[in-house]
Amino acid sequence: MSAASDFISKFRHMSLDRFEARQRLRSVTGFIEDFLSSPYPYLRNSPRYLCDMFEYYGTEEVQRVGMIDRRWSLFNLGFTRSEESLVAQERVQNSIYQKLRQFARNGIADRLILLHGPNGSAKSTTIQSIMHAMTHYSTLPEGSMYRFNWIFPLKSSEAGRIGFEEDEGADSGTYAFLKAEDIGSIIRCELKDSPLFLIPRQERKELIDRAIAAHPEVSEMDQFNYEWAIHGDLSQKSKWIYEALLAANQGDWSKVMRHIQVERFFHSKRYRLGCISIEPQGNIDAQTRLMAYEGNALPGVLHGMPLYEMEGELVDANRGLCEYSDFLKRPPETNKYLLTTSEKGTIQLPNYRAHLDIVLTGTANEKQLNLFKRTPDFSSFKGRLSLIRVPYLLQYSREAELYQRNIKTHAIGKSVAPHTAEMTALWAVLTRLKRPSPKNHHPDLAPVVARLTPMQKALLYDHGETPAEFKADEQKMLGQNIRALRDEHEDAEGEFEGIYGSEYEGRRGASPREMITMIALAAEDSTRSCLSPLTMFSELEIFIKESSVHDFLRLPVDN
Repeated sequence: MSAASDFISKFRHMSLDRFEARQRLRSVTGFIEDFLSSPYPYLRNSPRYLCDMFEYYGTEEVQRVGMIDRRWSLFNLGFTRSEESLVAQERVQNSIYQKLRQFARNGIADRLILLHGPNGSAKSTTIQSIMHAMTHYSTLPEGSMYRFNWIFPLKSSEAGRIGFEEDEGADSGTYAFLKAEDIGSIIRCELKDSPLFLIPRQERKELIDRAIAAHPEVSEMDQFNYEWAIHGDLSQKSKWIYEALLAANQGDWSKVMRHIQVERFFHSKRYRLGCISIEPQGNIDAQTRLMAYEGNALPGVLHGMPLYEMEGELVDANRGLCEYSDFLKRPPETNKYLLTTSEKGTIQLPNYRAHLDIVLTGTANEKQLNLFKRTPDFSSFKGRLSLIRVPYLLQYSREAELYQRNIKTHAIGKSVAPHTAEMTALWAVLTRLKRPSPKNHHPDLAPVVARLTPMQKALLYDHGETPAEFKADEQKMLGQNIRALRDEHEDAEGEFEGIYGSEYEGRRGASPREMITMIALAAEDSTRSCLSPLTMFSELEIFIKESSVHDFLRLPVDN
């Protein structure tokens, strides 16, 4: 046997084993048996699924400005390319998790989670990290999800009724495992409906009650709402097929279920399955079209029936996560449907009304959000949005982690001097800090914070270092009030260049995106053989002259 043949044979067996291990295909009977033995995974809606995913990867404790916080390990991307992982932003991570917990408790994701902040503050990176985790988690036994397909066998020469031949699949009572050459047509459910919806509502409730009675730990789970599984129903196309086949079989539900193939599916942003990012070009997010099949591929009872199917980004994202990138750059009219979709989980289209199980997210620049708040439409959207602020980082050592990755990428073949990433990060953080206001603090602390320089504040924020020239009691007081310093500007507002809005610490300053570009330019400088802090200073001298490009350079000078 040649090496190629040996490889193909080995891979064939591995592929078969992997397919079987993942339980890719099931019949309705097999699905119900699995549900009764372990009901919880099948009773999760999208918010609960995402909560479980967060919890599966676990947490770790990290040092934030003036406090210890919880970091969700999924954002480390240990299961894929870790260089794309999210640096810091633990408060954002925890805010997203809390929103998902709230949605899970309510049984529906009734708001759009909007991450807002300055350009380059890792809003999209945060959501992309969640999508990477969804892709990996869905391949694990703990993250399995199922949909169903309608299977119609080939019409035999002896049989006149397509899809109802008694000889086809008679050995197993199902067409779920027919070979490809024996299948006449497959109708897929583009909304990925849960197979539970194939069971009539009353019997479904009895089945769920029976399964939970056998597994009381499910009902005792914290904030677990599975009402959607009891009260939900099939999407329009599947409902019409179901009713037509039920009538043709004179109410014999088991004969209808012969045509059902339960299929496991996997989230994937690359292949547009349950993880979708919608760009702001104004494309149609969802639309319907009449399903067309040639010849006698469908049973006679379905001929002439107007079966509409949905397509579009919102459809592909159902039972998963959808991101509206630069949400507020979209034409306002294209977002109006989200008033209903985000609150009720439905979307109305010509000839079709769809019920969605989806977590909607979006990103927006802080400037765009401030402008949007001044429009008449904001009052309508306000109750449908969950706003999560994503500021620039204020710990230079963590910012340096991001720059270190890019130095490795851009400085190939060059030597890199020590502390290059740290110096670059420190300069960036210094541009983001705001002067402490003594009036915001206790009278004993006020004169102490008034003497802080930007460098001293940066060191204090990063690792709690207090100025050596301060007295011991002042150092102690300052160390105990780092969090108060960090939070004093959280609700600050002001006007800049005619636009009134939030002016929190981390709202303005040098963007990591701009700093990474600067690192790339310095690394590409052929006149220098080494990337060093001095090289970066040369680039900074050019950078600070571009005040027309970078708005923070147009801020009034404060001392």
